Amino acid sequence: LDAAEKNLRQAASLAGGEEAAPHMALAELYLQDERPTRGLVEAERATQLDGGAMAWYLHGRAHFALENFDRAEDDFRRAVLADPAHAEARGGIGHIRALQKDWKAAADAFRSVLSLDPNNVAARENLREVEKELLETNDEASSSPDKTR
Repeated sequence: LDAAEKNLRQAASLAGGEEAAPHMALAELYLQDERPTRGLVEAERATQLDGGAMAWYLHGRAHFALENFDRAEDDFRRAVLADPAHAEARGGIGHIRALQKDWKAAADAFRSVLSLDPNNVAARENLREVEKELLETNDEASSSPDKTR
């Protein structure tokens, strides 16, 4: 990783700070290496230079890793606005909604991933889990006594 980081920093320097690609690659490298704060810094640079779907997606991943879920969801939504076919960003929204126990919204997000990528195994499994939670929640709600009587 050290050599990759060194080469990417050199690429960013040679680009004179005007190209987003080296910063996106650095953000990805730091996120994979579980250094989300450094990843966020590089993703922030990328969003300032590019503002495209991948830059916002990486920004969202960094916020997600830092457990700043509201900011992560905002970033994932910006990625989807920049590229409606960005399945990974839609999946990120699904994960956040699942963490918030908003099962219907999570299911909708995972279904949207599958509409773009029907062979996405992770989205299919996530949807299965979320639908199970949704059924359990509905069962609990229908079996609990009405407290308004």
